[in-house]
Amino acid sequence: MKAIKTILAAVIISFFFACSGGMSGTYKGKTAFVEMELKFTSSNNVQITAMGQTTEGTYEKSGEEITINANGKNQVFKLDKEGCLDGGLFKLCKENQ
Repeated sequence: MKAIKTILAAVIISFFFACSGGMSGTYKGKTAFVEMELKFTSSNNVQITAMGQTTEGTYEKSGEEITINANGKNQVFKLDKEGCLDGGLFKLCKENQ
């Protein structure tokens, strides 16, 4: 009985973390002047590429809001109903994986 409870607890915990809403994959977008790419790599890390330059940053997700911090600056994105990240001046959508 104890083994069943342990297995059940492990399954519930795994399900919780799988559904915790972290970001994954690559999001791309462009304006008239700049192409931008966000690649969510692991846990709360993100690679930001714009104008041929790549930098590392971190992110936090709270509901439908994603805050990216890189080089001491924050950028807030809203996850829209299509699953794209809307940063106000630009929109990044997930690449088909």
